[in-house]
Amino acid sequence: MFTRSFRGSCTDTPEHIEAWLAASPGVNRAYCAQTIMGEKCWLQTAERVSHGEVVVSPDRSRVTFYVAWS
Repeated sequence: MFTRSFRGSCTDTPEHIEAWLAASPGVNRAYCAQTIMGEKCWLQTAERVSHGEVVVSPDRSRVTFYVAWS
């Protein structure tokens, strides 16, 4: 009935983005695919998390993320 969700984004150098992704346990275990928006990764979500995804821009300088709990 009720959902809590968070959206966010950040920009940085591709090197810093790659380091952040590599250090993020949920992201480095994710299923990823190329889309028109860039690389999209569906997170293996933690306990009680319904959905999580990360999108990395094609130039690897921007990350957007979305996580939802139901």
